Amino acid sequence: GLSKHPASTVQILGAEKALFRALKTKKQTPKYGLIYHASLVGQAAPKLKGKVSRVLAAKLALCIRVDALGDQTEPTVAVDSKRYVEKRIEQLGDETSKGAGRSFAKPQTQKYTPGKTSFKSGGNGYDASADSVKVKKEEEKKRKEKEENARKLAEQKAKKELEARTPPEQYYKTFKSDEFAEIDAEGLPVTDKEGKPVSKATKEKAKKFLVKHKETYDKWVASQANGAQ
Repeated sequence: GLSKHPASTVQILGAEKALFRALKTKKQTPKYGLIYHASLVGQAAPKLKGKVSRVLAAKLALCIRVDALGDQTEPTVAVDSKRYVEKRIEQLGDETSKGAGRSFAKPQTQKYTPGKTSFKSGGNGYDASADSVKVKKEEEKKRKEKEENARKLAEQKAKKELEARTPPEQYYKTFKSDEFAEIDAEGLPVTDKEGKPVSKATKEKAKKFLVKHKETYDKWVASQANGAQ
């Protein structure tokens, strides 16, 4: 039961939907579930509620295991845990109040000027060579992508042109030989690659395709004739 759960699970019990939603959207996970309504968490400052919830969940997990598996009849562990959490809340409150009293001077920054590589802080300066390497890699990547796209377009154009100048009766022999073992004189498939006769639907589909391809082939022949003139 509950004694098998770790403190982190005890801390967010009741906020499962918010947890899964945060994991799915890659956002910040919830800090607490039903434990938020505990009086010890409620009396903590808003900035400390997450830390107090984590401490309280750790002690609750310990108390749950003692209650489920231990032989004690007196709530000694629970009392000690409550005192520890109250003490921890006081410590966190003191640390917060001390931190609030500190004054942090805003560090002086020097305005960036192109070509200037030294700063008052004593650093080694800004290394622009790292940016140039990064830019070169990006340019090289874009160049390779552009060349790859151009190569694919050229292959598609060459294939399209080869198909256009192929006579209809030779189309299936040229481009579909891996699918059909036998092609008749009209260019229609007779048997598939396993030697079985093709279905009537397949033959009708091939016939319609060749009729459409003949239009493309005739246009190509006409363009070659016009070019020769």
